[in-house]
Amino acid sequence: LEFRRVLFRSWKKSDLVISASAPPVLIYVENSQKQHAGADPSLQVNSDGTQGNGVDSGLTEIPLSHIWQQNDSTFENGDYTNNSFTQWNINIYDAAPQTYTINIKGISDEIAEINATGLYRGRGNKATETKFNVLISTGQIRQVSLFFDSNSKTISNNPIVGNSDLLSDIKTACNLGQIASSKVCERLTKKAEEIQDALEKHYYDQARKLLRSFLCNLGEFKGDGDDDKDCHASINPTTLTILIQDAKALLMSLPDSDHHDHDDK
Repeated sequence: LEFRRVLFRSWKKSDLVISASAPPVLIYVENSQKQHAGADPSLQVNSDGTQGNGVDSGLTEIPLSHIWQQNDSTFENGDYTNNSFTQWNINIYDAAPQTYTINIKGISDEIAEINATGLYRGRGNKATETKFNVLISTGQIRQVSLFFDSNSKTISNNPIVGNSDLLSDIKTACNLGQIASSKVCERLTKKAEEIQDALEKHYYDQARKLLRSFLCNLGEFKGDGDDDKDCHASINPTTLTILIQDAKALLMSLPDSDHHDHDDK
């Protein structure tokens, strides 16, 4: 508690707090100057999600950044026992408006929730918050961009989705039982494989058509034919939201048309 009081007294204008539970993930943040704060992805992680001294160890390259590993141990049979997970909190004080990259490293296969909160000095200033979920598998690294402006009290996030991430998410969701129907798993896996192949070959018009069909499968768009069949009733709501966000992010990232690249040499 005293450690938290010291942290609270350390910032003058704003405190950006980014947090997640380990397991299932470790988080570390990169600012616009390529400096980092958070867990050290190169170091061993203990079974309870801690690193180093289990309190404030971690990367603090970002100016005025601090780490707090919160493991609320329980007192039983005359001794303290650590919980099976640790809440990692990254505090960044009085930062200039900028976009951060949140790196999310999987240490188990699960759905992870990431929270980012802006706290502000001054009477009547309310906290602003954004939260999001990611499907993660062990060893995988996903990224999310986070914009924070303490002047306008603005905070927002956008997923950064690579060519292989959609397929990876489908496989993880199916393995975790987040998609109840094996036929739906097969349909979505096949579609995601086709999307990844089109993206890697720069067949952007084909990728756009496939992504729209995939969003029909998720109930976002209406389409014709069995290939566009709505499958969303078989998908856990949180997982459905993640898959829709991923597909839309890929769709938004596509150029207007192929630049043709159909010459696979």
